Amino acid sequence: MNKPSSLIRHLLRYAWFLVFILAFSIMISVLTFENYYRSRVSNVFCSSTFKAVTWSLNNWTDVLNALYKLDFYSLKQALDKLYLFFEREPNRTDEEINEELSRVFQENVQSANWYLINPLGIIERTDYATDMGLDLSKKPDYWKRLVSLKASEKHFDPITYEVRTGKPRFYSYVKLANGYLFELGFSIPTEQFNRLLELLQNLKRQFVLIKDISIYNESLAPILPNFKITEEDKKYLSKIDGQSFATRSNGRWEHIIYGRWIPSGFPMGFDIKIHLDLSVLSGFKRQSLWILNTTIFVIAAVSLLIIYLGTKKINYLIDEVVDHITGSSHSSKKTGVREIDLLIDKYDELVKELNEELRLKDEFNRILSQSIEERDELQRKLEKLALIDELTGVYNRRAVIGFLSDYLKNTVSKLSLCYFDVDHLKMVNDNLGHLCGDYLLKHVTNVVKEHLRRTDLVARFGGDEFLIIFPHTSQEQAQFVMDRIIQNLQRSKPECLKNLEVSISYGLIEINPGEKANIDQIIKLVDEKMYRHKKEKQG
Repeated sequence: MNKPSSLIRHLLRYAWFLVFILAFSIMISVLTFENYYRSRVSNVFCSSTFKAVTWSLNNWTDVLNALYKLDFYSLKQALDKLYLFFEREPNRTDEEINEELSRVFQENVQSANWYLINPLGIIERTDYATDMGLDLSKKPDYWKRLVSLKASEKHFDPITYEVRTGKPRFYSYVKLANGYLFELGFSIPTEQFNRLLELLQNLKRQFVLIKDISIYNESLAPILPNFKITEEDKKYLSKIDGQSFATRSNGRWEHIIYGRWIPSGFPMGFDIKIHLDLSVLSGFKRQSLWILNTTIFVIAAVSLLIIYLGTKKINYLIDEVVDHITGSSHSSKKTGVREIDLLIDKYDELVKELNEELRLKDEFNRILSQSIEERDELQRKLEKLALIDELTGVYNRRAVIGFLSDYLKNTVSKLSLCYFDVDHLKMVNDNLGHLCGDYLLKHVTNVVKEHLRRTDLVARFGGDEFLIIFPHTSQEQAQFVMDRIIQNLQRSKPECLKNLEVSISYGLIEINPGEKANIDQIIKLVDEKMYRHKKEKQG
């Protein structure tokens, strides 16, 4: 057996590997510095710039207060009154509309203009001749938001501009029952709006790194025609929540800040886009990176020298240890170094202990394997219990939300949902006791389960409320099942309920495949139908 090479020879043989480590360290330092620059320099600078801009814009609050001659709450009330006005008689004349506006707005009526927009997006009637015949559907993003409104639902654009004149205006909308949109427009005084434009110019002069500032309303419509917006801008602005902000790199030194500005006391906010040019920081970045890499190189060179000198010293000591371990004799040869001599003395003891440790290891592995199997079995039982309602034995809210989510993602056929609650549960708890109330819930769930198919699913949604999922079932078929359940609620009642008529109130909906259904919206819809059913029964 050839004698192994010394540590010094190994160090020289693998010198190329040490060079690779040095190069890798420099690369890591560059990436770390880049990350530090983005998180500490670029992001912090973008954050301070965004805060400074919004702080300056907050000083413009007095202009916003001058935009409206009635507060936001009053405007919502006015739109509600106008909705009822058209609901009573959809085909109102221009004179009737003007008279109603006079009653609703009183002294503020001079500042308001009205528009009637048909379902195709065309302004059919208005007292503002400039916009007669304007087709809003030619602004698809804006029209998409308006056409999605439901009857009586309102939308507000705090600042936008007229398509044909470019003048700033404030618009509000309410969706009428016949599918038309009724719009109110308020002119913004030009001299007050110019103060905002002067403020933006002053900000660009004060912050030399700011190339441009653009402001958009909540519909992502520019408040001025010269404020452009791209699909990439819309993508980032749609992610903004509250008064947070996000940044996007637009090149090596250019950054774009997207943020939400909500003036104090104002019900709606504005989206802001700030274009920054940070090229003036490039010199600082290059100098800092050069100093960092030079420091790493010097540290690496000094470390190699220390390793070389130290290796020569310990090479002899390591050879003595190796000779003892590989030799046939267990006699210890003293090296004069306490730690090395102690290592040699302990070696023989460790060898003797090794076999015992291996035996204990085998025993431990056997016990551990058995414990893991028992733990897995217990985990499966706990997971099952976490999905079951303890009182009724049906699924709980957590389980049914998961099942419903899977159905909505994967189903290729129609689906029906029934949301019901048990009538008079509070009265039973108060007068007959909570134990009898529990019997009532168990009785109802037992009757429901008797009449469901194996593919159907019932879950306790909370308190006295339950949800049934009917896969591959139309609303008519589900209604048939619910009729049978209601007919059998009086059978086999517990003794404490013999003088009580057991009943439920329910709502039933059908979901077709391919519908983009949101779980919260679905639950809200079926809950509303259940509530109407309960009201009808009480009435």
